[in-house]
Amino acid sequence: MRTMKKKVQDFFNLSLEEKKLYAQKPGSLEGYCQAFVLSEEQKLEWRDMIFLKTLPTHIRKLEFWPEHPPMYRETLHDYSVAMRKIAVSVMGFIAMGLGLEAKEFSEAFVT
Repeated sequence: MRTMKKKVQDFFNLSLEEKKLYAQKPGSLEGYCQAFVLSEEQKLEWRDMIFLKTLPTHIRKLEFWPEHPPMYRETLHDYSVAMRKIAVSVMGFIAMGLGLEAKEFSEAFVT
């Protein structure tokens, strides 16, 4: 978890030009973008964000997965695999709590 957080922080510390290499394409949600909330009642809130689909692996669009900072892609892959394991475990416990077999809900997480 700490390693993934560090890689994300390192990505957002890159220059704008570097981050724009992974910019969203028209009609796509994936990639890097800048968003802001405009309100007359408060200061402008500016946010950099990156949205990446990680699982199932066949839907990944690696052109949006940053190559910098080093090991970002590998770290994101490892993090995604670990989070999937946690999700499968939690869903299994929910299923058992409902009187079902543990695998009833976890099948939705097959990649």
